[in-house]
Amino acid sequence: MLGAVRHQGFIPWDDDIDVGMLRSDYIKFLNVCKLELQDQFFLQTRETDINYGGSFAKIRINNTICKFKGTEHLDIHHGIWVDIFPYDNAPNNIIAKTLHKYVLRWLYAAVFEKYNYFPDKGKIHYVIYKISALPFLTWEKCKVMELLERVEQYYYSENTDNVVLSASSYSYNKEYFPKKILDELIDVEFEKYMFPIVSAYDARLSKIYGDYMRLPPVEKRNKNIEFITELDLGVYQNEEMLLKSISAENIE
Repeated sequence: MLGAVRHQGFIPWDDDIDVGMLRSDYIKFLNVCKLELQDQFFLQTRETDINYGGSFAKIRINNTICKFKGTEHLDIHHGIWVDIFPYDNAPNNIIAKTLHKYVLRWLYAAVFEKYNYFPDKGKIHYVIYKISALPFLTWEKCKVMELLERVEQYYYSENTDNVVLSASSYSYNKEYFPKKILDELIDVEFEKYMFPIVSAYDARLSKIYGDYMRLPPVEKRNKNIEFITELDLGVYQNEEMLLKSISAENIE
């Protein structure tokens, strides 16, 4: 959305797309993917990839590789991807909201530890993950993930005024917003194609980024590509696009 509004396409120093939808639509989407997703793609969830530690889905391109620092050791599908995030009903009460946020944050840290994500013993988050997972020492990792998903969807059957991107607990406050704004969409240009975004994009982007039309300083224009340890685009669409694996230091 920021790229579409400010650049009419990709943010020049960004390199991925995140798609969001209400949980009810997300469930429908996963069911459709199981029946209709083309063979060149892979639907990655904890059900389809047992070592995948995300509570949201990814659509991966088969026969490609894109490994990141902290997850390159995992035995999962590492294809190039698009993230698919569900927006969950969120509590209106400030106390319940705070509890929901911090329980999600705790469980996400525990999940990362159980699934062996980011095993860097020299970082503080490694210690946090270890401590967070202590109550679940005897649990199977899939059970911890199931608990996390139950907490994410705790308010699913309630008619709440707000929704939240619960899979991003550290951005909970920024990703908490009135559900009604999702009812009004407009089409905007993104790389010469038209895509729907909320008509209240100014309020959403301002809450997340502040003065979002002002470009950030050069030193803060971070690229995910800087953290790639292995990239292989494989054969995509035709034989002319066959590329051999390259390392991060060769990526410009």
